[in-house]
Amino acid sequence: MRIQFLYFITFLLCSTSFAEIYSVNKEHSAIKFNVAYMKMLTVEGKFLDYSIHYKMDGNKISDIEGRIATDSISTDDKKRDQHLRDYDFFYSKKYPYIEFHSLNSIIALEEQELILELKIKDKVRKVPVKINYLGEKSDPWTKAQGHYFSGSFKIKRSDYDITWNKKLDGNDLLIGEEVTINLQFEAYKGGKRPAFSRFFKERKKPIGEKVDQHEAIVLDLPKTQPLPVVVTKDVQQHVMTDSIDTTTTEIVLNVVVGFIIFSLCIAGGILLQSKISRFFEKRGASDTFCYLSSSTIVMVILIIVSVYTAPYMGHGENPLLKFFK
Repeated sequence: MRIQFLYFITFLLCSTSFAEIYSVNKEHSAIKFNVAYMKMLTVEGKFLDYSIHYKMDGNKISDIEGRIATDSISTDDKKRDQHLRDYDFFYSKKYPYIEFHSLNSIIALEEQELILELKIKDKVRKVPVKINYLGEKSDPWTKAQGHYFSGSFKIKRSDYDITWNKKLDGNDLLIGEEVTINLQFEAYKGGKRPAFSRFFKERKKPIGEKVDQHEAIVLDLPKTQPLPVVVTKDVQQHVMTDSIDTTTTEIVLNVVVGFIIFSLCIAGGILLQSKISRFFEKRGASDTFCYLSSSTIVMVILIIVSVYTAPYMGHGENPLLKFFK
């Protein structure tokens, strides 16, 4: 019975998981929007500079966070884009970023509803987002697994103090109140771009020779400096830097701290069970009662301890990680 009890505690304390950090690859992703114009047409645009990260544990996706640079807005019209960056709209000089983070987790299966807390300028609103997980594909060169998503949601401009407009005939307005945002994302673990994004170049063949449109070569190019990535303070610890590999540090920290907690729980559990048994024996309880009572009490205590110490052993973000930044 004691061996079975120790097996149970070992399983309870060691059954922790390590969530992986994924980053969106901007080269194969898009944040687009459209809004009514003159009540006749629509104006379409997109944001070119953004940084998005999330955690993935099995098929559970959580802790989605990101920033969008407001001065990266593009509608293929320089004058209009400059107006959108000015104080009438996004006021990029004062509010350089759109920020958001998820309030719930989703499962990477089919269409899910994600609740985002979206901050534009100094206004914060909760918005429901329809997210569709499209599946995963491996890069043909590195075999890295990419995850693919699409999504959409709508917001009202007035909710974020973007109210500039002009009246038309019949009291109609130049710009619509409702904005539709459409999303397409490709994400890789650790933010590593696939080889296809970095080195693809079409092979040139002699005239007259049949060209295989699927054939490509990988160029051995010199390493360049990575593009600057804008992230929130909450996700800076997840970004791979030259000074520290956060994922590796967190894994090592979880293993070391988890082993210490596990050892203390086993030693403390055995000692506590012995003292509880002697306590009941002095009061004339039977051996069976002493053993069952002490085992039950110790098991309940260890379960409570394991719940409170779970973050230190790999369940979510380790609180001690902040000392290793």
